[in-house]
Amino acid sequence: MLATDLDCSETFANGLNSTASNVVFHLAGHTLSSTDCDLSKDISGIFVPGNVIGFKIDGGTVTSFNDRIVLSSSKSRVTGMTVTKACLFSIALQDADNQLDMNVVTLGVDGIGIGPGDHNRILSNDVSNHVRIGVEISNSSDNNQVKNDIINNN
Repeated sequence: MLATDLDCSETFANGLNSTASNVVFHLAGHTLSSTDCDLSKDISGIFVPGNVIGFKIDGGTVTSFNDRIVLSSSKSRVTGMTVTKACLFSIALQDADNQLDMNVVTLGVDGIGIGPGDHNRILSNDVSNHVRIGVEISNSSDNNQVKNDIINNN
């Protein structure tokens, strides 16, 4: 659980890297932020690598960074989050069987990107006000579901 707001500005590093499976990261209403935006570096608010299974993120805000949340994991979930002001992707899914639900994803260059990734579910999110794309599913992805979302002004 995040006990207080966390500002990672001027570190040019990820806010959180998790390498453990079956973890719940509850932000408890707090904000994970950074003013660092350098597309020559991999800088994510929350990064979960591909060997992780069953990671859950909920209950807070991730703002700024290059990418807000990157799930290369499988069977993971992001729920009840506000994800805003991305330098590139607000949320990137890069594996299978993940779920994004009841999130507000706004004010980035791109909203939600899937790829490559199969059987992911994008359900009941507000994905609005991005410079380019609201939701993007790559050609190398199959059987993904986008349902009951507000996708507006992208």
